[in-house]
Amino acid sequence: MIEYIDSTIYVFKTENPDFSGLAITKAGDIAYFKEGEYHREDGPAVIINSNNRYWFYEGKLHRIDGPAVESPDSKEPIFWIEGEPFWDEEDWKTKNRNYKLNRFLKDEETTDNQ
Repeated sequence: MIEYIDSTIYVFKTENPDFSGLAITKAGDIAYFKEGEYHREDGPAVIINSNNRYWFYEGKLHRIDGPAVESPDSKEPIFWIEGEPFWDEEDWKTKNRNYKLNRFLKDEETTDNQ
């Protein structure tokens, strides 16, 4: 089932709040979930009407390799990192570099501790 918040934002509802997997509506809209949250690591987690795509990671709008919202009629910011919107692409690029560096350092620290 889809619950419409406004003309561009949709919320998929599942019977199981901890659902993980793929949900497809009769209209062909798609959502990927991990433990009840929108989540997908290799593409958009929500696809509405084939041309509205939303990238989520652990329930937050998030994409580091491009815009997290691709919608021809969206008034939302298109660049997001960990649920934080960026209206200016240069600000997003700066935050993105810092995000990638912090993630790399965290991975290095984990490797060193093993």
